Amino acid sequence: MQAQIISLFLSAIVIGSPIEPPTAIETDLPQIQTVDTTNFVFRASHIRAKGDGFRIESSLCRKPNRSVMSASRAQIEQLSANGDVISTIYAYLPRVSQREDQRCSSFAAMLKRNDQPTVQVRVCLAQRGKPCRMSR
Repeated sequence: MQAQIISLFLSAIVIGSPIEPPTAIETDLPQIQTVDTTNFVFRASHIRAKGDGFRIESSLCRKPNRSVMSASRAQIEQLSANGDVISTIYAYLPRVSQREDQRCSSFAAMLKRNDQPTVQVRVCLAQRGKPCRMSR
C-alpha cells in the first residue's frame, strides 16, 4: 500500500511539472582547472552561472605532513579558446589552520562575463602578479 502511494505521488509530480532542458548558460559553463603546489591542493572546485558572470567556489587544503604558513590569495584567470588570459581576479583565502584537523579553507569569487567567450577558468595561488603556472 505504501509503495502504491509513493508511486502515485511521484507520478503526480512528474505529470504536473514538465522537465525543461537546461538553458544555454547552464550548459556553456567554462571548464575549471586548478594548479596545485608542493604544499597545497585545491579541492571541490566548481563553477556556476550567476547574474552577469560566474561564481567560482573551492577549498584550499594543506597537504598532509606540511607545516608551511597559509597562503593569502587565490588567483583566478579567465582563459580564451586559444589559452590567452582574458582577465585575472584575486580572492582572499581565509587562514588555513596549522592544526591537523583543520587543513582546509573555503573561498568564493565572482568573474564578470567579457566580450570574448570564456572557455576555461584557471585557479592557483597568487604569485605576485605572475600568471598561473601549469601543474608540474
